[in-house]
Amino acid sequence: MTQGAVESPWLYSNFIDALARELKEAGVASNFARRNRFQFNGKKSAVMSFNTTAAQKARCKVRRWKLFGEKVKVTSSYVYLGAIVTEDVTSWKAHVEEAIALAQRRSNDLLWVCRGDKGLRQCPCSNRWCDRFLSTQPSSGVVQ
Repeated sequence: MTQGAVESPWLYSNFIDALARELKEAGVASNFARRNRFQFNGKKSAVMSFNTTAAQKARCKVRRWKLFGEKVKVTSSYVYLGAIVTEDVTSWKAHVEEAIALAQRRSNDLLWVCRGDKGLRQCPCSNRWCDRFLSTQPSSGVVQ
């Protein structure tokens, strides 16, 4: 199935539901992956605890997390589909600040690229029209 296909949300929903059931029953995601013939990537994955007590967060940080034998880091924020998710899931502050910083960098890049440009020269619209359209007219075949 191609990315962005109409069926993608349905497939994802079924996949996540089955994975959530497996995690509730056995607590092991690797078994689910083996049975369904796919593999998680430990380097692209992370563990994040949210809506938990300080004691639960501390336990989460000291536990060694592994996925298919690869170590998985514990983090306080994670980029998911381009959005920065933090432990405080109700706050979008980190994501908004990063989006603004990116917009400022892109704006500065554009200003740097256009630094020597003086803009378009002023000339009557008729001159531009003549230059654009009259020069593209086919010749009459008469040599002058």
